[in-house]
Amino acid sequence: MKPIYKILAASALALTLTACDDDDETTAAVGTIVDVAVDNGSFTTLVSALQATGLDIALADDSKTYTVFAPTDEAFAKIDTTNLTTDELEDILLYHVIPDAEIDSTQAIDAAGTKVKMANGDERALSLTGPDLFANLSKIIDPDVQASNGVIHVIDTVLLPPAEATTPTQNIVEIAQGNGDFSTLVTALSATSDLVSILSNPDGDFTVFAPTNAAFEALPAGTIDALLQNPDGTLRDILLKHVRAGSVDSITAFTLNGAEVEMANGETVKLEIDSGQFTVDGAKVTTFDIRATNGIIHVIDAVILLD
Repeated sequence: MKPIYKILAASALALTLTACDDDDETTAAVGTIVDVAVDNGSFTTLVSALQATGLDIALADDSKTYTVFAPTDEAFAKIDTTNLTTDELEDILLYHVIPDAEIDSTQAIDAAGTKVKMANGDERALSLTGPDLFANLSKIIDPDVQASNGVIHVIDTVLLPPAEATTPTQNIVEIAQGNGDFSTLVTALSATSDLVSILSNPDGDFTVFAPTNAAFEALPAGTIDALLQNPDGTLRDILLKHVRAGSVDSITAFTLNGAEVEMANGETVKLEIDSGQFTVDGAKVTTFDIRATNGIIHVIDAVILLD
């Protein structure tokens, strides 16, 4: 197991945030973060996980200061933790902790649209959907629960650290060609005069929101055949609306919640987080961060049509 205190001490915020002074507290602290979690009754799974990894000792230290995004029992019930190793569970828990700072909801809202480095060393996004504050895809449902050694923000979904990046060996087109769920997309790309070449370019850097076969099949009857009759016109334009210059990983995408971003065809798409889903012009991203030698692929469940 990793040395808990060294991890927490070595971790730092990726953006400068000022810790709250004790004089600013409006609610008397009733105990440490662990005490508050135990007394609340809605965090039994979280408390058990902290105890299993030894993190309860660190978070009960009154000489330290933490900001903790605490998943409820209902949040933990959404995921399967039965096969997690202790180190994997620890990594997940540390992804919910900002060490050495007490960040209240006002400061977190001010930081919306940015990334924060968590205690496990991974970054996490803060963003807003209307008045609601999100950490990645998780909504903060009860902010500013005060403790003697920091603050708790209650969240409705467990935050899972981004998958560790591996060195890719295939370009975007090769990955699509090797995945049977993208056969219609490959057919569409191949019908154009240049998109296979562009998205195979080793010097390129792209983000592709890739519709599955089922996404294409959901289009009105005859649509695909009609598009294939005009491959370098409307079809090419639609395909380019799924492509953005530069690699945008999931955490960066989450910071763009609510933004209109320009795609390779010149039109814009809206990126939104709603009910635990990340959408691109209404198409849900079902798989994030498939890395290629020349960019990154996010899988979507619908075809993004032209304006």
